[in-house]
Amino acid sequence: MQIYGINFSIGIIAICIPYIAVNSKVFAEQLETIDYKSFESINQINAPKFSSLLTLIWNPIINTFKNFGLYRLECSIRSTVILGFFGIGGIGTSIFLSFQTLNFRELWTYLWSLAILIILSGLIFKKIKFNTTNKILSIFFIAVFFITILFSFSYFLYFIFNNNIENFNSVSSLFKSSSDLGLFDFLKLILETIILSLLSTGIAISLPPLVIGIFNNNSSKIFIKIFAFLLRLIPTPVIILTLLTFNNPSLSLAALTLGLHNAGITSKLLFTNLDSQDKKNYIAMKSLGISKKTSWLLGLFSQQAKSYLAYCAYRSDIIIRETAIVGVIGSVGLGWQLQESLSSFAWQEVTIVLIAYSSIAIVGELINGKIKNSLT
Repeated sequence: MQIYGINFSIGIIAICIPYIAVNSKVFAEQLETIDYKSFESINQINAPKFSSLLTLIWNPIINTFKNFGLYRLECSIRSTVILGFFGIGGIGTSIFLSFQTLNFRELWTYLWSLAILIILSGLIFKKIKFNTTNKILSIFFIAVFFITILFSFSYFLYFIFNNNIENFNSVSSLFKSSSDLGLFDFLKLILETIILSLLSTGIAISLPPLVIGIFNNNSSKIFIKIFAFLLRLIPTPVIILTLLTFNNPSLSLAALTLGLHNAGITSKLLFTNLDSQDKKNYIAMKSLGISKKTSWLLGLFSQQAKSYLAYCAYRSDIIIRETAIVGVIGSVGLGWQLQESLSSFAWQEVTIVLIAYSSIAIVGELINGKIKNSLT
């Protein structure tokens, strides 16, 4: 927006760039599990290499789309709402304007519309069947896949080279601008961002099993699922703006907001895994007179603990990046400094903040990678 101005295409590219990186990481992890001896065996009978490679990687790609695509689609819908808070347009801008005018009836109308959109998109996506044994469908999906890639790439190039750049002169003066950001203040912002990430991750990991374990009955589970859905539905900027009407900006308030929103996401995964799990151990422990909470903890949750923590390790990578959004509104951490530097066109400060953010994200991914490897 600082370079190209407010443009609807900016929202598309802003969502695509980080999601391409995340999807590439997921696909790379799937491809690493492939047994390449099959590829070598196919090559020995002089089969076309491209066809052999496509045959080898097709099933992992389709399985990833089925397991990861719906979740990523839901995230992209929520991301469009967040971008609307910056004036890009769409339902997010309407939500933000309704909140600013304190028109809460209109605000809830937009939120329920967003909920219907997420639910309908999920139902439609689940109805799509990827039949890898049907050659016609396989060819169709391959064609759609490559056409989407070509269209997206051409759209990106067209936007980059055929749009008027608003503030290019300020970008070209990157190395001429001076930074007023002191070393002590900069280190304080980094520390705030790290603490914000840790506190939010702790809330997102611990809250779902704690609440489900304490209120372990059918009526409570229905209420928890509804509350978790609302936490996922309401964007983090709306949550923190609501809390800021009653409180002053603080690190704990930002951590609570980000933690609650991500707790709604992790609880969905935990509920899904628990509902599909065999409950024989849980029933057996209850029949022996063990308390219901202890039976749930040892008979159900303990079997899902590793996979749940492995997913939370992946989720913490996203939480680190989301601290920028919360920081902009909550006036904490590097996110707030990034907003201030962009507003004043202090590109040297922007570069320093981005390098710091990237360093925190890389260290976080390395640590989470070690955690996930130890859990699998």
